[in-house]
Amino acid sequence: MKKKILYLGIIILIVMIAMSSGNNNNDEGEKIKTKNNPLQEQQTVPVFQKQEQDIKAHAVQYTIVNEEDISIKAMDKSLSSYTQEELVQLPFNIRMTYSIIVPSDIKKDELKATLIKVVKEKIQENQDIDEITVFAYDNEQDINSFYTFGKIEWCPNGKWDDVTSTIASTNNRSSYKYVFDIKEKVGQEEGNPTAREIEIYNVYWEKLNESGNPRGYTNHPTTLENSNKWEKIRIQQVLDIYNISHDELFDIVIKVSIWKLK
Repeated sequence: MKKKILYLGIIILIVMIAMSSGNNNNDEGEKIKTKNNPLQEQQTVPVFQKQEQDIKAHAVQYTIVNEEDISIKAMDKSLSSYTQEELVQLPFNIRMTYSIIVPSDIKKDELKATLIKVVKEKIQENQDIDEITVFAYDNEQDINSFYTFGKIEWCPNGKWDDVTSTIASTNNRSSYKYVFDIKEKVGQEEGNPTAREIEIYNVYWEKLNESGNPRGYTNHPTTLENSNKWEKIRIQQVLDIYNISHDELFDIVIKVSIWKLK
């Protein structure tokens, strides 16, 4: 009787070992299948990595034509709530604005990638910068007016003025977002002025912006009859350069002017 019990115990032990070995083999089999199955190897690309890939793929050449430091004290309450001593101790909210020139035929995704690239390059140069705005133009002559192609703001919670004294002193960028304003005309071809028309427009204004006009200011005559002698000489220079009529010139100037405002 004791022998039968002993034999039974040995048989049960052998069966348990065999089952355990089988499970291990199945695990190895699953590992092998996973390793050999390319679909199971695919992983979601991290957001920051995808962003870097998009920038490299779509960003275009740009030129910074203007930069301005508009830093202020990083305040957590109204100015009147601080004593003079407290104001002195506050860190600066370092704000920078940049104006860039991009190609006239740039597409929306290219412009967004380029604007992000500018921000990234600037904060790599100076990690103490707290807020950045980049304005995009296609013509350097427009940089003193409203941006013609778009802009980006890099700031806490996507809100300009949200930099606190803590953020300014610790450089904590965890809440930062990009906020875009891209003009609808960007990437569109229908109705856009040609490169030649933009060139004529630019030369026209270069001539009229020369010093010496008896009016004492830059004038945009809508007709030749409204022009004084000084202006007529320069308008005629544009007509001779491009071999166009007065009517063609004024049509081009109006067309480009309206396009810039879109």
